[in-house]
Amino acid sequence: MEFYNWIVVLLGVSFINLCGSVYVATRSELNSFQKVAQITIIWLIPVIAAIGLYVFHRSQSVSHGPSTEFGGGVNPNLKIKTTGERDEP
Repeated sequence: MEFYNWIVVLLGVSFINLCGSVYVATRSELNSFQKVAQITIIWLIPVIAAIGLYVFHRSQSVSHGPSTEFGGGVNPNLKIKTTGERDEP
């Protein structure tokens, strides 16, 4: 029974490494040397390197929304004069 447990662990590690390798290989911003180096690292340091490189590349490709001014900028609906007084309705 113990032999089958090792096979399950080996299959799980291989699956995670294979997913990480495919993810790195499909990255368009990496050149071929970087892809080969990162895939080699994934297979030399199982699971940890696969997860680490996945998280690193995901953080690099996350697009943040357009930056806005602090406080949201000017709202023309507030009817505030330059002296800081409000118009009477």
